[in-house]
Amino acid sequence: MSAAFLLCSGTYPQAVTEYHNMIYYLGERGVYITQYIPSILDTCWNQQQIRLEISGNYPETDAFQILVHSAGDYQISLRAPSWIVPGEATVSVNGQPLTDIEIAPNEWIKLSRQWSESDMIEVRFPMHLRSAGISEGHPERAALMYGPVMLAAEGRHSTLQENPEDLKEMEESKEGLTFRSQTKEGTPLCFRPYWTYGEREWYSVYLDFTKE
Repeated sequence: MSAAFLLCSGTYPQAVTEYHNMIYYLGERGVYITQYIPSILDTCWNQQQIRLEISGNYPETDAFQILVHSAGDYQISLRAPSWIVPGEATVSVNGQPLTDIEIAPNEWIKLSRQWSESDMIEVRFPMHLRSAGISEGHPERAALMYGPVMLAAEGRHSTLQENPEDLKEMEESKEGLTFRSQTKEGTPLCFRPYWTYGEREWYSVYLDFTKE
């Protein structure tokens, strides 16, 4: 077998074609939305037509919108990410904040009502920097995350002069989805989303946090 065409060369494009099948799910009470990718759901549920449209630039921004095209009495359930800070996430309908719903990490945000055509749901999940340890035994060696986005440092490095439990100062360096810091030796570091790196471009994901 030629090393020029490994197994993942074929399975990766196959996996990508399934992404759209992992956005929406139907349940007994309505629609469950697990990812907030710009897309349109047009389906039949409980003998009624449901059409929803997600828009926005999430996760490059912390907000997105869901336009309801189909009137009806059904529940729209939104997956609350594990990384949200309790009390920070907000949901509004037609510009009115919903204060009587529960928003908790790793839980469903349940929106049950008589929907009207052109209702607009607006959701905001504020993001913060955090570390994701490579294992429970070595939390000091970690990747840098911003909301759902994995960040990678430009170039080849092994240390990050930051405290994994307190990244507020580094968060202040934010420009778009770019953050700046330095290695233990003082070498400047520039972090940007992992997906922005191309072939033959060096980057570092797991670094040793060296500041207490």
